[in-house]
Amino acid sequence: MRKIFFKIGPLRSSIRLLIAAGVLRYTGPFGTYDALPLIGRLLFWVAAIVVAGGPIHVCVHFLTRKFNQTRRSAIASLFAGVVIGSIPATAAVMAVFAYFVGRSFDMVTYPVMWGNVVVIGLVIAVIQFWPRIAHISTIPATEQPPSPPPPPDETSHKPDLKPIVPLLSKISQYAEPEDIISFSMRDHYVEITTRNGVEMLLMRFQDINNLLGDLQGCRLHRSHWAAAAHVTDLRRSGRAHEVILSDGRTLPFSASYLDCVKTMLEEKSAA
Repeated sequence: MRKIFFKIGPLRSSIRLLIAAGVLRYTGPFGTYDALPLIGRLLFWVAAIVVAGGPIHVCVHFLTRKFNQTRRSAIASLFAGVVIGSIPATAAVMAVFAYFVGRSFDMVTYPVMWGNVVVIGLVIAVIQFWPRIAHISTIPATEQPPSPPPPPDETSHKPDLKPIVPLLSKISQYAEPEDIISFSMRDHYVEITTRNGVEMLLMRFQDINNLLGDLQGCRLHRSHWAAAAHVTDLRRSGRAHEVILSDGRTLPFSASYLDCVKTMLEEKSAA
C-alpha cells in the first residue's frame, strides 16, 4: 500500500502543475505572451513553476503542519507560506525570465512581480494543499467541551492506570489516550482524529498501528482504525458496512473485520 501512495501522490501533483503551466501558457503573465512563442511559453512556465514552487511549497508545508489546530489557522498558514515563499520565488522567476527572453527585469519592478507570484502561487498552493486542509476541524480545541471526569469508584482503592499510548508523543496537540477517536490513511499521510481536532502525520498505517500501545480498538478497513471507546454502533449501508463513532462520523469497514467490530461492541455492552 505504501508503494501505491508514493506513486499516486507525486503523479497527482505533477498533473496539477502541468495543468497550471498550460493555463499560464495561454494567459501569458509577465509579458511572456508577446515575448515568447507558444512552446517557449510552456517551457518557461514549467521551469518557473518548478524553481519558484520549491520555496513556496516548503514554506506552506511547514506552516500548515505547525499551525493546523483549526481550518482557519491552516488557511492563514497557507496564505502566510505563499507570501513568505514568494520572496525567493520571485527572484527565481526573474532569473528564468532573463534566461528565456534574454533580458532581465529592473529591480524597481520586483514588488509588482512579487505580487503576481503571490497570486499565482496562492492559486497553485490551494489546489495542492486543500485536500489536507479540508479534513481539519473548524472548531478550535479550546471550544471543545471538556470530557467529564469518570465517577469515583468508592469500592476500589486501585490507582487509575491510564493506557500507555506512544502515539500521543507524535502529535502536536494535547490529548489523553481516551481522546483518540480514529485514524485513516490520506495518500501517504495518516489523519488522526481526536476530541481536540485533526492532525496529519507523514507515516505508514502499520507504523502508527505499532504506536497504539495499550489503546483498545479495531482495524476496520485497510485504511481505517477506530478506538473501542468511540465506536457506538454499526449499520449496513447498501452492500457496505460502516460503524458510527461518538463524534457523529461514520467509517466503512470490510466484511473481514466484522467479527472484530461485533466483539468490540459486545464487550462494551457487557461492561
